[in-house]
Amino acid sequence: MQRDASIDFIKGMLIWGVVYGHVISVLLSGCTHDMVWLHAFVRTFDMPFFMILSGHFLRKSLCHNGCLRVMINRCTMILVPIVVWTLIRGRVNIFGEMYYFLWAVFVGSAICATVYAIGKAVPSAWACVVELSILGIAVVLTHLGEVPWNLFYLFPFFAVGYLAKQLPSRYPGWIEVVLLLLMIVGLCFWQVQYTPWNLTGVAWRTDATVIMIYVYRFFLGLLGVHIMWKVYVGLRKCLGEENAFVTLITTTGSKTLQIYILHILILSVVRRVIAVIPFPPALFANTNIIGYVIAPLVSILIIVALLPAIELLKKLTLVKYSLGFKVK
Repeated sequence: MQRDASIDFIKGMLIWGVVYGHVISVLLSGCTHDMVWLHAFVRTFDMPFFMILSGHFLRKSLCHNGCLRVMINRCTMILVPIVVWTLIRGRVNIFGEMYYFLWAVFVGSAICATVYAIGKAVPSAWACVVELSILGIAVVLTHLGEVPWNLFYLFPFFAVGYLAKQLPSRYPGWIEVVLLLLMIVGLCFWQVQYTPWNLTGVAWRTDATVIMIYVYRFFLGLLGVHIMWKVYVGLRKCLGEENAFVTLITTTGSKTLQIYILHILILSVVRRVIAVIPFPPALFANTNIIGYVIAPLVSILIIVALLPAIELLKKLTLVKYSLGFKVK
């Protein structure tokens, strides 16, 4: 199947945001600092966007290839890299750590593949209702149980992508303006403590008002996905498909899984270096320079360096499969 360059461009922009977020977290780890607005902004939609795309294309793949083949591909392309690289990093817990997103995608895929199979087994008139009901129950259960934060936070977005017959739609101009204003208002009320890292899935047990934060965070994520979809599509159209930047980002978008895996290894080394070498505190004192200049540039350099490295690793059979390249 031929790749969609526009989707790859969006994924390329998103993976840059992920790398940027991890870079800034590493550079400012251990430092007391104010919230970097760009970091907080990217974090409201980057992983939700990836999950919606993953759920949407999973549904399309299930329609064409069936549950068994799709889950075999998911095991070889997602589960194997999770296990391999988690163990390489000397970790035992494959359900958490830095590869949490891949684990959430795999579990989300397994749940939705099961839902798809059940939907196929019931009368077509009831299929949609049955699927929606089961997914709703699954979302509730991820919040009731001791589920890793990455899954309870990200699975609802995966379910939205799975249920969506098409990706973000076009609305009349006035509706787009309203959605943009809602997003801006939502961002104005966003606080650091609302992030999944600081608010666990069962926090509502001690404070019922947390449920409203879950809902608020979910809809802000959806708004962010919709608005940024328009922004990225407009940026690509404005620059032109032949633009060098567009070409770079599109290439990046075709290798998001490999970049996600490998940049974590790089940043793990950087984190240890920062912890061992006594850098002057003043070096990390200016949060704005780190957040708006250094971290964005470093994240781009990491991606540019990884692209040729991935092409080389792709030629090594065992390494290729450990990085999630499709098994033929």
